[in-house]
Amino acid sequence: MGGTSRAPQRWWSLVLVALAGIGLVLGSGATAVAQGAGDPYRSEQWNLDRIRTDEAWRITRGEGVVVAVVDTGVALDHPDLFDRIVKRDDGSVVGINLVDGDLDPSDEHGHGTLVAGVIAAAADNGWGVAGVAPEARILPVRVLDAAGSGRSEDVGRGIRWAVDNGADIVNVSLEAVAPTEGGSRVPGVPTDAVRYADERGVLVIAAAGNQPGAASAYPADSPIILVGAVDRDDRSTAFSTVDRRDGFVAPGVEILSTWCRRTRSGCDVASAPYGMAEGTSFAAPHVSGVAALLVAAGYDAVEVRERLTAGAVDLGEPGPDREYGVGRVDAAASLGAAPRATTRSVPEPTSTSPSRPPAEPEPAADVEPEVTAAPAPPPEPVEESVEVAPEEPLVVEVPRADPEPVEVNLDGAGYPEPTVPAADDGTHLVGLDLGAPPAGGAAPDLWLRLVAAAMVALAMLCWSSVARAEA
Repeated sequence: MGGTSRAPQRWWSLVLVALAGIGLVLGSGATAVAQGAGDPYRSEQWNLDRIRTDEAWRITRGEGVVVAVVDTGVALDHPDLFDRIVKRDDGSVVGINLVDGDLDPSDEHGHGTLVAGVIAAAADNGWGVAGVAPEARILPVRVLDAAGSGRSEDVGRGIRWAVDNGADIVNVSLEAVAPTEGGSRVPGVPTDAVRYADERGVLVIAAAGNQPGAASAYPADSPIILVGAVDRDDRSTAFSTVDRRDGFVAPGVEILSTWCRRTRSGCDVASAPYGMAEGTSFAAPHVSGVAALLVAAGYDAVEVRERLTAGAVDLGEPGPDREYGVGRVDAAASLGAAPRATTRSVPEPTSTSPSRPPAEPEPAADVEPEVTAAPAPPPEPVEESVEVAPEEPLVVEVPRADPEPVEVNLDGAGYPEPTVPAADDGTHLVGLDLGAPPAGGAAPDLWLRLVAAAMVALAMLCWSSVARAEA
C-alpha cells in the first residue's frame, strides 16, 4: 500500500518540476518576446508601406551591407542604431570626425541620426521604428558641426574615406551655399569624390536639395544619384527639386525616424529618441536603403541602378521627367518580390496639398579652419583623399528647408503616442524614459516568474514528503 501511494506522489512531483522549468524559461524570455514583437511606431511609418519594404524583406533585409552616412554624425548610443553601427572586434566604432579632427563621429545636431534611422534602424526589437534596410550597417562620417555647417572639401574627404573603409553605398543629405552675392546654391558633393566612388563600385546617393535650382548645378555627367521628395499622395512637395531625368523621388514628408535633440551639451537621445521630419534629406536615405537591399541580394553598383530604375513607379508626365526623375522608388518591385505598381500620372500640387512650406533658414555658422584627420586604423592615410580647397571655400549645410523635427514619445504604458505638430513651424517637446521596458511592460514577466517560483516550491515540498514517507 505504501509503495502504491508514493508512486503517484513521485509522478506529481515530476510533473510539477517540468511545469516549473517551463515557467522559468517563459519567465526569463518574456522580456525578449515583448521587445521582439515589433516596432511600436511601425504603424506610423507610411513611407515604408509606400515603397513596400515588407514584401522586399521576404528576400533580404540588407545584411552585410555597409552604408556610409556623411552628415552631422550619428548618435552612437541610440537603442535603435547601437547594433547597426560598424564596429571593430573590440567593440569600438569605425567612423571619422572631419570637423574636430578625431575618430569620434557622434552626432551633435540630430540630422545625421534621422538619416541613419531611415536607412537602417533595427526592426522587431521593440524600440521605436524600423529602417528600410534594418540589417544593413551604418558607417558614420561627421562632416557638419553642431549648427549643421561645414566645408565642402571635408565632404569630399569624407566620401573618399568611406569608400576606402568598406562602404558599399554613401548617403549625402546636405547642400552647399557659395559665399557669393545672392547666396547662389551649388552642390555639396564634390564631383571628383563622386567619381572616385563610382570607379570603385560604390554608389553615392544625395538629396536633390530643397531650393529651386540646387540639383541642376550638379554636372550632367556626374554619376551621383539625386533624390527628390514626394508626399503621402505621391505628389512632388513644395520644396522638392530633382531637375534630372535620371534621378528618383521617395517619401519625404512626415518621416518618423531615430533622433537626438540638439542641446548646448550635445545631442540628447534620452529626451528625444524619435522625431518626425521632412525634406529631401529624408527622401534620399529611402533610396540608399533600397540600394542596400539590392546589394545584399547580390547586385553590383551598375545593376543596382538598373533595378532601381526598373522598379520605379512613374509619376507625373509619362516617362522620365525633371520633376519626378525616373519615378518613385519601390523596394519590392526593384527586388522582384512583387510586380511594379500601375503607372499613373499625378496632377500638379495645389494650394490644398498637405505639403508644408519650407522653414526659414537658420544663420550659417562660421566656417571652421580646415582640419586634417587620420583615418581609423588599420587603413593607412590616403593622400588622394584630401582635395584642393577652392579659392572661395563653400559652406556646406543641412538643406535649409529641413524644419526642426517634431519629437515623439512612448507613453508610460509603453505604447506609441506620436505627437502631431500644432503648426508647421512648431516643435512639441516630449520625453522618453529609456529605462522603461519598451512596448510590452514588465507585468507578464513578473507574473510568470512568481508562478514559476511557486511551482518550484511546491515541487520541493512534494519531493520532501515522498522522502519522509520512504524514510
